[in-house]
Amino acid sequence: MGKSMAARYRILREIGRGAMGRVYLAHDGLLERDVALKELAVPDYLDEAEKEEVRERFRQEAKAAARLSHPHILTVHDIVSAGEKQYIVMEYLEGKTLRDILKERSLSVEEVMTIAPMISDALHYAHSHGIVHRDIKPDNIFVLESGNIKVADFGIAKMLKVSDRTHTGVIMGTPNYIAPEVVKGLPYD
Repeated sequence: MGKSMAARYRILREIGRGAMGRVYLAHDGLLERDVALKELAVPDYLDEAEKEEVRERFRQEAKAAARLSHPHILTVHDIVSAGEKQYIVMEYLEGKTLRDILKERSLSVEEVMTIAPMISDALHYAHSHGIVHRDIKPDNIFVLESGNIKVADFGIAKMLKVSDRTHTGVIMGTPNYIAPEVVKGLPYD
């Protein structure tokens, strides 16, 4: 971790792991609060140009998410670099993912009728700001202890006003949750 980053953020423990890296619980010494640090892990098998494209996508994720200020969207505070590594600094959430809850039990009709409008409101807000999430799934929906929800991980968000640069033929998303039009290569909204 870079000297300035290490001076500000003290990693407490790993709290998650995804396809593109790890997520840590950290303490922000300057603002005296706990935050989540999402680390970018650039695959070693990529060439330098591809690695830079992955880093740029990560920066775009942070910028896209940071533009969104909504009670049902995870707040992004900053993006920081430490040597070859990059981190998105986000609010730390206390609660469970919808995936964790669904492993334990089914949701009641009342719970679904409470959660679904919050998710819809968050996605409508993001869409009105030119961002389509593209990876809505139970893993990316946090249910807080208060009952509020937060939509997280705009990692493959499509900025409607920016070209969608991916490797030819690569479909971005989680197979069980991806929209049919994305698989068919059609425009999506």
